[in-house]
Amino acid sequence: METEGPGAKFWLVLVGSVIAGGIAALILFGLFGLAWYAWGGFAAFMVFVALILVAAFLYDRREARQYEEMPEA
Repeated sequence: METEGPGAKFWLVLVGSVIAGGIAALILFGLFGLAWYAWGGFAAFMVFVALILVAAFLYDRREARQYEEMPEA
């Protein structure tokens, strides 16, 4: 008896995710390369770290807001 594998929807989502991830990686590497060329390695690294810190701050602010809205048990 043969069992069914993942359906077509799974494979389409997987292929789409891989393609989207590849395009995002190309854009990020291109921007990092431009920053490296324009400002040098240390400044490019600092811009990269600053972007990560901004993303972490926004994520933490959203999580704190959701935590405050939780009903107390």
